[in-house]
Amino acid sequence: MRGPRFRRTRPSVRALRSTSGRNVMHHVKLSDPADRTVDRILRAQAEMVGDDEFLVEENTRHTYAAVDDLADRHASGYAELGIGAGDTVALLMHNSVDMAVTSFGVNRLGAVWSAISPEYRGEWLGELLNSVGSPVLVLDDELWSSVAALPVIPFRHLVIRGSSQQARSEAPAGVAVHDFDDLARGHAIRHDSKAYYGDTNAILWTSGTTGRSKGVMQSHNVWITYAQRHNEIYRDGVREGERFYGCIPMYNSGGWIMNVYPALLTGVPACIDKRFSVSDYWNRLRYFDAHHTILLGTMPLYLAQQPACDDDTENPLRTACINPLPRNLPEFMARFGLERVGSGFGQSEIMGATLYSSDWPLKPGSSGFVRDDDPVETRLLDADDNEVGENEVGEICVRPRAPFAIFNGYFNEPEKTIEAFRNLWYHTGDLARRDADGELFFADRKKDSLRHKGRNINSFEVEHIARQFPGVTDVAAVGVTLTEMDHEEELRICLLLGDGATVDRLEFCKFMDAKAPYYFVPRYVDVLDAFPLTPTGKVQKFKIRERGIDAATWDRLEHAADWSPTR
Repeated sequence: MRGPRFRRTRPSVRALRSTSGRNVMHHVKLSDPADRTVDRILRAQAEMVGDDEFLVEENTRHTYAAVDDLADRHASGYAELGIGAGDTVALLMHNSVDMAVTSFGVNRLGAVWSAISPEYRGEWLGELLNSVGSPVLVLDDELWSSVAALPVIPFRHLVIRGSSQQARSEAPAGVAVHDFDDLARGHAIRHDSKAYYGDTNAILWTSGTTGRSKGVMQSHNVWITYAQRHNEIYRDGVREGERFYGCIPMYNSGGWIMNVYPALLTGVPACIDKRFSVSDYWNRLRYFDAHHTILLGTMPLYLAQQPACDDDTENPLRTACINPLPRNLPEFMARFGLERVGSGFGQSEIMGATLYSSDWPLKPGSSGFVRDDDPVETRLLDADDNEVGENEVGEICVRPRAPFAIFNGYFNEPEKTIEAFRNLWYHTGDLARRDADGELFFADRKKDSLRHKGRNINSFEVEHIARQFPGVTDVAAVGVTLTEMDHEEELRICLLLGDGATVDRLEFCKFMDAKAPYYFVPRYVDVLDAFPLTPTGKVQKFKIRERGIDAATWDRLEHAADWSPTR
């Protein structure tokens, strides 16, 4: 049910003027590093535009003043649970205004929030929750069953958003259960964080190159630097009356850097939806009257494949960050009435190694420009960390030009951090070439991963789960490139079976679904007689990719169309 639409607002002639002369919002001063923390910016906005809306969802609208007050109350609640500066708080939550509010409360104590994907379950969920090292887990009530199924619950406190009745009756001895709503009813004590702008304020989890996910430590300043940068390049400024909209997962950096934080810097609303809906996407934008958003992975492809409507251009969206760019970008922009599109190469570790705006010339296949005024320096290096020549392929490597312009390292993994920062360059694990105009062209992935629905999926992790299926002796997970998008792949799992063993492909997919996130469930399953190997016994995955799919390949969308993975 759509509900009432938000009143359509148009940029006002009273909007503040930027140095470029364009109508933009710019409420907070950020020249002093002491002011460049998210909790201080929230405090400043509450004092200047306190009655203006900030965090908005279907049935909730919080002003800047209300969020500032709630942040203090949540901070008091976490302090009573023993959280202090530098401590971590784990968040296992779906997208919500409450998730954003409580992140500000954690940061107001100088503590660190860590968002875990609610799609994780089983072994993967248990290992990540344990890795956060927090005494407190905040979770949605519908996710309690995933936590309850773990052999060990590594927390002293559970804060349940929704009904806590089941958790109270099932939680093991020594684990206290609290209601999330009680945080909002806590003491409204003013908490003034002593956080430094380079301090870590969040940990986001991403796949490593050869093993488990690593915790990417983000500083206050990284969020602020790139929120500013994106507002300038991707949006040509944010105008009075405009709104941001986000529906990508908030355990992903994009859920914050493309919605909550750029809105915070400019004193405008950030609208939050629980998830992406291809059939209702434009209605959601109309409902929220949203002007800026982000589309990742196959989202623009799915939108473009929807039947054209006479009112496609009748939506409020002015700009979008789209990554990767669709091949038919001009047609996409014209169909949906977009004024500007931004893109570029980035990771959780680096929010932008290249940038692109649709009013710049761009060659087909380009990943954007390396610019002299970027917050980071980007070069292509060979295996010995020497810069490669023009149009030669090298690894994308980055180092900051300004303090705290990239991530602070991997949480509790100093050896992985040192490995990634070899010779003072952060090594992305991706290969590219650069032409004479400074445009970067993605070439390949140095690391053994694939790109599926906007995520880098590590094949090691997929294979680890798949090997646990009865009768399976070895596994090779590879990607099948989508015809419509060169940078996106469907997951294909190739199995070797023991003597006499057989496998029901659908039961195998259900096994993967029960043990891992839905995007670990393959579309394609093959049973092979043997894997091609190197002289040293390593699987030659490129040969499996070259072989491609054939008549013997089982396609889940064809043979099990009535079943889909759990989300």
